[in-house]
Amino acid sequence: SKQWYQRRVRGLYVLNMAKLISIVVFSIAVVLTLVESQNLEGSRARKRVCARNIRSFKACLAKGYNSEEGCISSDEELSDKEQQKCAAVEQRLKNCDYTCDKPEPQPEPEPEPEPEPEPEPEPEPETTWCRHEGSFLYSYAGDSFNTLEEAQAACLVNSACNGITQEPYNNNRYTQRRGPEIHDWSPTGETSWTVCDEPEPEPEIESPEPEPEPEPETTWCRHEGSFLYSYAGDSFNTLEEAQAACLVNSACNGITQEPYNNNRYTQRRGPEIHDWSPTGETSWTVCDEPEPEPEIESPEPEPEPEPETTWCRHEGSFLYSYAGDSFNTLEEAQAACLVNSACNGITQEPYNNNRYTQRRGPEIHDWSPTGETSWTVC
Repeated sequence: SKQWYQRRVRGLYVLNMAKLISIVVFSIAVVLTLVESQNLEGSRARKRVCARNIRSFKACLAKGYNSEEGCISSDEELSDKEQQKCAAVEQRLKNCDYTCDKPEPQPEPEPEPEPEPEPEPEPEPETTWCRHEGSFLYSYAGDSFNTLEEAQAACLVNSACNGITQEPYNNNRYTQRRGPEIHDWSPTGETSWTVCDEPEPEPEIESPEPEPEPEPETTWCRHEGSFLYSYAGDSFNTLEEAQAACLVNSACNGITQEPYNNNRYTQRRGPEIHDWSPTGETSWTVCDEPEPEPEIESPEPEPEPEPETTWCRHEGSFLYSYAGDSFNTLEEAQAACLVNSACNGITQEPYNNNRYTQRRGPEIHDWSPTGETSWTVC
């Protein structure tokens, strides 16, 4: 009938409209999903870019970049080109949620109270120094100086310093020394000063002694290449003056001429004569009997070659006591030492024209104050 037909048409219309709405809703959902996916991917890409920029900016700060935000950076300096690159990185970071470390604001300093006037310190008692001719103290204790006054002032405030030693072989520099023992047998004419326990007495003006009666003529024996230990008095320009002074000096047992000291003739205590001077010294002592004629030594047979010996070098060290002649080359000194039963090593002396000396040792002392170098058989 007509009514049924109208109902049928309306039903189809409603059904078609429902399908259309479903399609539209589905399409909208698909579009929203795609948009959300793109937004998510874009967010992840931005995060990756930001992370990369943050790493680059931190590297710039580590290289010393001075940022506009006042971020903490190292003290290094960037080139102009690197500075521009880092500035561009900092601009890109403004789109990222990033905050750099900044120095904490310094609190304003509180006004310092005006210091109370300190009482003037009482003047310290003047220090008296005692002079020791021909002596030295072991081991350096600080800087050296051109004047004695500077060295003494530095020593008084240096707890490690127990005295001053002047080095003739080092432009007469005044050196702080540990000591505390004073060695009065300096072979190089050193002079030392230490703080006196009591004020040094004024030197007495000796009254002229009566002239002694003439004694019988004294015969002196000459000893080439030898020396006596320890100074016993003044030194002289001539042998006759030194011998005359020695005969009236109870502490003097001989004369030693020093080639390294303008050939001065020095009074020595000795009494033992050491016949192995490394510096070519010559000594004289009073003869007990007439001096024998020097014997002409017959040439010794050449020793058979020994297996090669290995020597170890020790910088800034020395061995005590001479054991024989000295040489201009290390090879000569080592060859002589190997056939010398008293020799346990070689020490090179910078203050003696770099001569290589045989030494008894056997202990190696690694605190040479004059830059010596030693060698021993490894």
